[in-house]
This record gives sequence, C-alpha cells and structure tokens, in this order.
Amino acid sequence: MNELTKNIQKMMVPKAAIIAYKYEDRRNSDTRYFIELRPIGKSGQMGAGIPVTYEFMNTLLESYTEEMSGIPAGRAPENMLACNPRKGQEEYIWYNPPRKRQMFFHKNLNIQDGMFNLPGIVYHVRNGSMDVFAFKGKRPVETTPLFRAPFFNVTGSSVCLGSSSLEKPQNPTFLSLLEYWEKRFWLTEFSHLGGNVNPTVSNLVIVTENIRNNPFDMNELKPMNKNLKTYFHEKDTFYRPLFSLSNLRLSTVSLLIKLVKFVVLNCTIYVLLLARKLEFRKKELISKIYHSYIKKEYSLPENTPFLIYIPFTTIFYIIMNKQT
Repeated sequence: MNELTKNIQKMMVPKAAIIAYKYEDRRNSDTRYFIELRPIGKSGQMGAGIPVTYEFMNTLLESYTEEMSGIPAGRAPENMLACNPRKGQEEYIWYNPPRKRQMFFHKNLNIQDGMFNLPGIVYHVRNGSMDVFAFKGKRPVETTPLFRAPFFNVTGSSVCLGSSSLEKPQNPTFLSLLEYWEKRFWLTEFSHLGGNVNPTVSNLVIVTENIRNNPFDMNELKPMNKNLKTYFHEKDTFYRPLFSLSNLRLSTVSLLIKLVKFVVLNCTIYVLLLARKLEFRKKELISKIYHSYIKKEYSLPENTPFLIYIPFTTIFYIIMNKQT
C-alpha cells in the first residue's frame, strides 16, 4: 500500500469552514471582500460566523510557511541518486564512496572510538526512517549488487537511529539535509547487533578492529541478492537515477524534439492566423467597395421601404461577388 492510498483511507472530519464574500459596485468601481470563519459541529451543521481577523490570517500563513520550510532547495549534490522533496512524500537516495569515517562505540563492545576504513555506502531515507547498504566500487548504478552494511545498530538494512538530539535544519539545502541524516547515523554510538545477526562473514568486532588500520576486506560483505533497481521496486519507491549519462542524453534529445515541434506548430499557427487575417481584411475592403458602389450608383430613394431595400442590396451584392 503506497502513501497516497493510506492518506485517502484516513477519515477526515470537518471542523471549520472559511467563507469569502464579495461586494462589487461597477458604477463606482468599488469592490470589497469579507471573510468569516464558521465552526462545524458534530452533526455537520455550521455555526455562527466569526469575522476573520488579520491576526488569524497571519497565524495561518506562518503555520503554512513553517510547514513548508523543511523542503530542501538548491543544487543537487553529485552523490545524490534520486530524490522526492514533496511534502509528505519525502524520499532521498544517495551514496558515499569508500572512505575513512569517525565511529563511536558503546563501552560494552570494547572497541575504541576512532577512524575506520569503510566500503561504499548507499543511504535511503523515507518517511523519517533510514536504510543503509554496502556496495563494491566507487559509484553505484542500477545493476550494482547491494550488500549488508557491516555495522552495528542495523537490522537487515534498517537503521536503529535511537533518540538523537540533533536538530533538523529549518531551511535546508539538499546538501545540508543529507549531512543531517548522515550525522544521525554516524554520530550515534554503535552498541548492538541488529536482530542479533552478524552482518559480515567473520565476527563484526574483529572486522571492525581490522579496518582501523587496513583497507576494508570486500570478501567480508554478505550479499542481499538484489541490486538498486530490484530493491527499490520491492519498496514501491519512485527510484530513477538522476545523473545517468544515457538518461541525460535521452532527455536532451527528447527536449530538442519537443522544442522543434513547438516551433513548427507555432509557426504554422502564425501563418494560418496571418492568412486568415488577410482574408478577413480582403472581404472587409470588398464589402466597403460594394456598399460604396451601391450608394453612389444604385442608391434607392430614402423613403424606400425597408422590406424592399434589404433584398435589393443583397441580390446586387451576390451578383457583384459572382462577377469577381
């Protein structure tokens, strides 16, 4: 079941209605508006109207602005694979290439904090939750196999974020938002095996100690028997690579085709409109000439009855039109 279906199935109860009135006096160019708020009771009937004040409208706008302030903006980072920043549907997919990271551990694990060599990591944030995976290579593509993340606090791919006190940025850029989620993962103390399952071939404690001073041994990774494309298809996500060169070329060609069609269509419409305008102009001039000719050469007496004047001018116009 996707997010849209869930939202549709939620029962919404009306609590109030905002009604706008308009008064318009065209003679004096006077237009006025009045807005009132009417509460709605349990039976669905509206109560007495209350005039809406400027303070109410300001509060309404402030709450809307505050709600929309979390939508990121700016340039998409190079390591972002896909994103959906729409409110209520936020979803972000990005990666880190192999690198060294600072890691912190609970004292019960007997692992000293420090810098460790890590494989490539793929992050997936959706509905406030995070999944992480390991991959081999420097940059993942659709067919890149995914492996279990070789870390504590991860069950399958789901991250136990704990109770982080890290504040989410109010007006984030894409970069600051990704940094926020990465900090929530890496600044948390690693404390336990997710689901009591060892995510590496060897003991995770030994693997972690070995990568303190040595490169990560890719043979320690456990495959998840899926790649980026199949995983996100299972999750019913929107996943589409953003920076695929083939997609970029395809989109460029499609854009050029649409541009050519647009120009051709507009040029055709312009020519047709011009021809139509000239045709109307021609008929208008001919009509003026005919009427002038009728008045000068074949004018009838002013006291001619209306029922005789109209048929006479019409028949003459038809005859002259056939001759031309």
